[in-house]
Formats: sequence, structure tokens, C-alpha cells
Amino acid sequence: PLTRLAKSLSFSNEYTYSNDILPFLDGMLEHHPVFLYAHIFDAHVPFSYNEKCEQSFRGKSNFDSFIYGPEYVLSIRCSNQNLLGFIKKIVENDPDSIMVIVADHGPDFNRWRSGKAVQQHTPASWYERYSSVGIWRLPEGCQELLYPSLTPINVFPVILACLTETKPELLPDTAYYPEHRADGSRQWKQVPIDLSRGADIDVSTKLREAGLMGNQ
Repeated sequence: PLTRLAKSLSFSNEYTYSNDILPFLDGMLEHHPVFLYAHIFDAHVPFSYNEKCEQSFRGKSNFDSFIYGPEYVLSIRCSNQNLLGFIKKIVENDPDSIMVIVADHGPDFNRWRSGKAVQQHTPASWYERYSSVGIWRLPEGCQELLYPSLTPINVFPVILACLTETKPELLPDTAYYPEHRADGSRQWKQVPIDLSRGADIDVSTKLREAGLMGNQ
């Protein structure tokens, strides 16, 4: 939250990576109950991991252009590896823990060309930008609260229902995007397509076309 209050650009560009969190988990997990919120920046430019999942920012200065090459794949792979380490350590400490890993938006493969954003939306670009991964771990007695179209807007209604053993007061599962105005202001509008997991979209084809994954 301090980054939102900081006036210094150099401070505002200091984001949290998954590598930053793991060394502090043991100290945090000594306390019960504990609420941990982490905004992880691994999958954003500048991509900073090598094949050994070692992190370095030397020579990295581009925070504006997304080029989905091998460095992006390494960032996803290493981030996933670190997240699995978090999950294992937390579960070992508290088998009844609640964990939610969500993204604020998708990779946006369809809207980036040569590192620059294309301003026109298509159904595929809407889907890739505004549908997002959601990974949940709830105690056994709360599993019935999960459903396929669950979106981040209902993270806390579901968690509170689990903790209080009550029925969740769910909001409509949807997503919103900012429409920027000429005067610099913005208006939030509902994304105009279905973002459910059954939507007809093939992100893997885009990755194969870019040479970023094999045929499987």
C-alpha cells in the first residue's frame, strides 16, 4: 500500500516478487491467526529470472513494453515454482489454512504487437485481458462454496462464509475495465463478453505461434 502513497518514482517502482516473500514466511507463520496479502510482480516487465530461477535486474529498465519471449516463460515458470513452495510451507504449518491466488488480469497476447499495445479490442483480446487465473485452497468443510465461474470479485464473500460457516452473499461474477477520457479521468465499465471458463478461446495456439511452447 505504501507505493500508492509514495511521491518518488524510484520508490514507486519497487514491487514485490515471489523471491522476496519466501525468506519471511517462517517468521510470519509463527503467529496465529495471520493474514498475509502479497501483490506479486513476477509476470510483469522487466522479466528478471534466468533458467535457474535466479533473479537479476542488471540491465533491466523497460517497464512499458511487453514482449512475450523466453524471458516471459521463465518468469511464469519460476513464479509457479515459488508459489508451490509457499503453498507447501503454509499447509505444513496449518493444514486448515485458506489460500487464494488470483491475477488481476490475463496475459493479453492478442493486444501486444512488437511490445506496444494495440488499442482495438476483439473478443479474444477481451477474454485474454480480463479473464484471470483463480486458484483456491479451502478447508474440507468449505469445498462446496467453490464453483467454476467464481471470479475475484467474490473472494472475500466466499472466505467470510467459510470462516463463519454461513451462506455467502455473492456478487455477480463479472469484470470491469477503465475507459480513459480526454480530460485524464476514467470511467469503469463492464467487460462486454462472457469470461466464464467455457468461453471459446485458445490461448495455447497463440503461444505456439510465438514459439513459446511445444505441440503438447
